[in-house]
Amino acid sequence: MAAHYSTPVKIGFPFAVYLLNRFENIPYPYGTAAILIELTVSTGICGVIAIIGGFFYFRQYSYFLFQILLIAIVLGLIALWGVRHFFRKINKGSRLRKFISDIGDAFSHVAPNHLILYTSITVFIQIFSSVNLVLLCYFFSAHLSIGQAVTAGSTAFFVGAMSMIPMGLGTRDASMLFYLKLFGIASSSGISIVAIQRLISTGLSYVLGILFGAVLGLKNVIAENNNGNMKKF
Repeated sequence: MAAHYSTPVKIGFPFAVYLLNRFENIPYPYGTAAILIELTVSTGICGVIAIIGGFFYFRQYSYFLFQILLIAIVLGLIALWGVRHFFRKINKGSRLRKFISDIGDAFSHVAPNHLILYTSITVFIQIFSSVNLVLLCYFFSAHLSIGQAVTAGSTAFFVGAMSMIPMGLGTRDASMLFYLKLFGIASSSGISIVAIQRLISTGLSYVLGILFGAVLGLKNVIAENNNGNMKKF
């Protein structure tokens, strides 16, 4: 969490892979595969919810939303083709090709039932986290249903992730504010809700990341000192 909320753009992802290797000795290909699965599942689920919510709340723009969905699918297929084409161009003996092959091998070790379980838990977390937004609105005497909160939160997260802006600053908040206003919440209350939610989600995650990072770092320092003393003994 400290990596994601303290590094620009998406540098936090490779940094998280490094920390997994540094703290838990997880090989880089396996750490990369884990982060990619986390990123794909979380962003993908939010994207699907955003699209479904968009079709539900913007029925008059359903044709336009369908075009956006179709363009996204086409761009995804082009990106996939580009990655495969790039992989074929890499020399067979190169370290990059071996690293990519090792990542593919790591993916092959993921059991389908585990992936389904992980996806289901992620969906539950995404829905449950929307309770936070519902409570915030309630504290400002504004009503927001769970369905509306899930749609607003998922859309804001997806837009922020796609923007490539650090922490989705601005884009995520503007998307959330747009949906709150759409659902009948006054702009003054909406701005306060978005600001508090940003402070809780980003600030708390950063603090927890730093705290547990310090604990893990101290644990590793103690373990290294103990191992050094044992070798001397």
